[in-house]
Amino acid sequence: MTLLGVVCAAIFIYLIIHFDSKRWVIGIAIMLTIFASFMYTWPIQGLLPTYLHGVGMDKTVVANVVSFAGLGFCYNVGALGGAVGPVLGAAIAAKFGFALAILSFGFAAVVMISIGANIPRLLQKLVDPEYVRPEDGNDELIKEG
Repeated sequence: MTLLGVVCAAIFIYLIIHFDSKRWVIGIAIMLTIFASFMYTWPIQGLLPTYLHGVGMDKTVVANVVSFAGLGFCYNVGALGGAVGPVLGAAIAAKFGFALAILSFGFAAVVMISIGANIPRLLQKLVDPEYVRPEDGNDELIKEG
């Protein structure tokens, strides 16, 4: 960790203790949990191109996967949803009172169903079947490049 990282962590810890001196432990635990989640996701995403190339994917296929998937356009446009989260959460909380549960379980269900049923491929097939690729939703075909 760099000196800047240590200074930032110290400032955050100070602020957590300052604003809630009786519950500072939970604040720091949450901060460490979020830190850990970034530490396991970002290295995977950052090393994904190297991994994909290492398992035999063609460089062009790797470039397309990275450009349009979890790392490029789709990921970052999807991340804009995070800006809507607090507004949506407040609206749900005002109406039902348990927004966190609705948002957490609801969107987790959307992700699981989307992945499990391969909804992106199904939607592409519905809109324009000519552009459905055989490798859409089939990792074994992707490896052949």
